[in-house]
Amino acid sequence: MTKIPKDIKGRAEKLRDTINRHRSLYHTYDKPEISDTAYDALVRELEDLEAKYPEFALSDSPTQLVGDVPLKEFKKIAHEVPQWSFNDAFDENDIRAFDERVKKNLKI
Repeated sequence: MTKIPKDIKGRAEKLRDTINRHRSLYHTYDKPEISDTAYDALVRELEDLEAKYPEFALSDSPTQLVGDVPLKEFKKIAHEVPQWSFNDAFDENDIRAFDERVKKNLKI
């Protein structure tokens, strides 16, 4: 196992706390404090650290979770067709990759 620099470990912990806080503000309280772009940048930074230091890839990491506790006003519904996501597509290559995944899943 690689020795992880103390500042890297601290940064990963800070990212997890920050991401979890903003995820809760967005999903549970409908009171986001940062833009989606800023949030996504935090998540990508943590993903990069977890890729470089797999010891950080914990099962409860925000990179392994989707959403948070929803607002009480939201009603559960069943979709006739599964809802797919662009998986944080930010550029043309990301959109093309999404398109390829959809076509593969639909066997087109």
